[in-house]
Amino acid sequence: MVDIMAVGAHPDDVEIAAGGTLLKMRAAGHSVLICCATNGEPTPRGSVETRLAEAQAPGPEALAVQAEFRASVAAAVESLPQTECLVIALYYHEDLTLSEIADIFGVTESRVCQIHTQAVLRLRNRLAHQAVIPPESRGDDPGS
Repeated sequence: MVDIMAVGAHPDDVEIAAGGTLLKMRAAGHSVLICCATNGEPTPRGSVETRLAEAQAPGPEALAVQAEFRASVAAAVESLPQTECLVIALYYHEDLTLSEIADIFGVTESRVCQIHTQAVLRLRNRLAHQAVIPPESRGDDPGS
């Protein structure tokens, strides 16, 4: 018989069948998920899909942080120069390509790419100064 706690890795079906119990697996720090076929019928505690979605849903604190981040990004976008703001809105909100935006402005796609890059750099800078973007996500490399 295999002692799951001594294995130290995630047990496979053979190890489980050889005598490991769910309690031993949980005590060893393994995640245990029990699934049962219900033919799509909800169990007394709700459907498996609903329960998994609820378990993975962000909590109130995470939702508040997301809302604050969105508000900060929206304010930063609104503070951009008009052309940059419009490029960002058309590209990210309207899902237009750089080529389509170039046609609207009557400039080259390369110029729109330059405007987009400048806008993104301004946004990163403004959000970094507001401490909205963590240092590891800013693209700053103190070693260079």
